Amino acid sequence: MSNLYASIEADRSETLATRQGNKEMTIHIRGWDKGVRVHAKMSKNGTIFFFIEETGGSNNDKTIRDLGIVTS
Repeated sequence: MSNLYASIEADRSETLATRQGNKEMTIHIRGWDKGVRVHAKMSKNGTIFFFIEETGGSNNDKTIRDLGIVTS
């Protein structure tokens, strides 16, 4: 059994895409100049941290600023 699950739908896709992970998972949704990256990481005690960042999109995928952290 996986600890992390991701799914994505898009108007140009016919099927839902899914991924599973145990300890870490990253998703980056972006346009050309803006994007959002969410990195999920499980700690040793089982807490999952979701780190949310704004990026410069496909044009510059580096982090522009941290938007927050959500924990399970």
